Amino acid sequence: MKKDNKNYLILAAAALVIFILDFTPIFQPAKNFFASFANPLLVYFREKKQELTFVKEDQKLKQELVSCLSQLLKQEQLEEENRRLRRLLQLPLPEDLNFIDAKVIVQEKDFFIINKGEKEGAQKGQLVLVDNFLIGKIFKIEEERSQVLRVDSPQFSAPVLIFSNKVGCLGQEKIKDICQKGKGILRGEEIKEILREEEVETGDLVTLLDSPNGILVGEVIEVKESQDKVFKEAKIKREISLGKVVDVFLVKK
Repeated sequence: MKKDNKNYLILAAAALVIFILDFTPIFQPAKNFFASFANPLLVYFREKKQELTFVKEDQKLKQELVSCLSQLLKQEQLEEENRRLRRLLQLPLPEDLNFIDAKVIVQEKDFFIINKGEKEGAQKGQLVLVDNFLIGKIFKIEEERSQVLRVDSPQFSAPVLIFSNKVGCLGQEKIKDICQKGKGILRGEEIKEILREEEVETGDLVTLLDSPNGILVGEVIEVKESQDKVFKEAKIKREISLGKVVDVFLVKK
């Protein structure tokens, strides 16, 4: 206890000495001398601190700007895609078509299983759509459910018509001859046996040849020569993500 009191007295005495010296004129020149060195250093360190703060804030603002620009670009891409899809959906299906609505209950590699079968009027070979995009056709049918062969399966094969993706070529009762670019055989994600002289190009649209007008298959994204160099081949992309399909309908004519 005595030792603690002694320490307190020493600290109090030191504080008193510092206080007295601070107000003693004799030490003012020394204080001014040290201040002449200390003050510029303090100013320098303050400026450096401000610069570092500005740099950090500038980096943060740049990151936020990049993030905003990225989001804006994605938004513009989505809006452009939506505009394109809306334009594609203006291609009307024939009014005399009847439909059976159904749901996908099982997803498989090459097939969907839907919850409609013979009992609801489903038939083998019927086309299965989402909006006016083809996603498959009924391959096997049971009383209350059906197996649908996916349009992207290598087992899927059908003749297709390739036509120009122009506003004047959409929304017609029948695709005009001037819009037709070529024909071929759809097998999965590729179109085979396109004649070499047919001027098929990226961006062209694909529809089934022997089906109601207005049913779209996809869009051409690549054209190349076949390995035997006798025909052309084209790769297509789908406008519908088949792995996420739930609500579908069967074409019933």
